[in-house]
Amino acid sequence: MTDVAIPTFLKIPQSFSTDKETADFINSVLVIMFDLRERTGGANDLVKELQESIDDGRDQNLWAVLQRIEALDTGGIGGGETTTTIQTKRPLKSINGQSIEGNGNLVVAGEKGDTGAQGVQGIQGEKGVKGDQGLKGDQGESGGVGPAGNTSISTDSDNQLSLGTDLGLYVPPSLPDSASVDLNWIFLGQSGNLDPNPNYFRMDNTDPALITELYMSTTSYPNRAVGNILGILNDGDRVYLQQRSSNDIFINANIMGDPIDNGSYYTIKIEVFNSDQPFTINSFCDLIVYHVSDGGGGSANDNSLKNPVFTYTGDDLTSIDYDNGANKTLLYDVNGALDVLVFDNNGAVQKKQFVYNANGQLTSIIDT
Repeated sequence: MTDVAIPTFLKIPQSFSTDKETADFINSVLVIMFDLRERTGGANDLVKELQESIDDGRDQNLWAVLQRIEALDTGGIGGGETTTTIQTKRPLKSINGQSIEGNGNLVVAGEKGDTGAQGVQGIQGEKGVKGDQGLKGDQGESGGVGPAGNTSISTDSDNQLSLGTDLGLYVPPSLPDSASVDLNWIFLGQSGNLDPNPNYFRMDNTDPALITELYMSTTSYPNRAVGNILGILNDGDRVYLQQRSSNDIFINANIMGDPIDNGSYYTIKIEVFNSDQPFTINSFCDLIVYHVSDGGGGSANDNSLKNPVFTYTGDDLTSIDYDNGANKTLLYDVNGALDVLVFDNNGAVQKKQFVYNANGQLTSIIDT
C-alpha cells in the first residue's frame, strides 16, 4: 500500500490578506478540500497501487473488470455489434496468465445489436430538362371555293369601266358642263414629256408662271382611275392646281387644246394666268377642273373664278372661295362620300346631288 503525502498547505498571497472577504473565501475552500481528502481515504494512493499491480503481474482486478464488460448486454445502446477497446499506457504481455498479441491493446467484442431504425429520406433531386417538342400535326383540309363574283359588263357605250381601290367595279360619270371635279396627285418634279407613274404628275418648268404643259397620270391618288375624266377635257376648260400644304403654291390656268392621250398619262397644254411660289417635290396637290361647254375660259370679267381659296375639315375639302365672291360648298354623308355640291356664283345657285348604289359606288349626279 502506498501512502499519499500530505499536500503542502497553500499560503494566501499577501495582496489577498488586506481583503478580509477574499481571504475568508480562500480559507473556506482550503478547508473543504482537506475534508474531502480525509473523507475519501486520502491515506492511500490508489492510482500508484494500480500501476504497481500491473507491473507485478497482479492483474486480477483488471481481469475481473474485463469479464464484467464482456458480460454486459449492449443491445440497447444503439444496435449493431459492440467492440470495447482499452488502451494501456504501455503494451501488456499478459493478463491473468493469458498472452496478448500485437501492440498490447486489449479488445473485448460484445454481441451484435439489433438493426437501427431507418434514416430520414433525403431531399428530392432537381427536376430534369424538358424534352423536345413533338412533330407538327398534318395540315387540315382546305375550305371550299366561294361562289363566283359578278362579271357582267354594262353595254352602255357612254360608260367606261374602272377598278376601285376596294376591288369593286366602278363606272365614273361623265363630266357635266359648269361642274367642278376635285382630283389629287403627288408632284414628282420638272421634266420633259415623260410618264410620271401612277399617283404622280410632272410639269415642264419649275417656275409656275412659265409652265406650258402638265403630265398627269391616268391614276390619281389614291389609285383612282381617272383616264376618262382627263380624256373629256377640251380647249377652254380651266384648271386650278394647288399644293395642299400651302395656299401660296398654286397655278390658275386655261387649257389650250385637247389633252393628248399617251396611254398611261395625259399631256395637258395650259396657259397660266395666275401663280405664286414653286411646287415642292413629293407634295400632295389638289387639281380642280372647271369644265365649260362654250369653250370659254380665261375671261377677265367680274364673274370669272379667280384665286380660289380651299378650306378643309380634316382631310375633306369643304369649301372653295373665289375673288369675285363666288363660293362652292361640299357636303359629305355619314360614310364620308361627297353628297351635295352647292355653287353660289353671286346669287346664281346651282346644287348637285351625288347618288350612290348599295355598294357605295357613284351612279349619277342630279341637278336639284
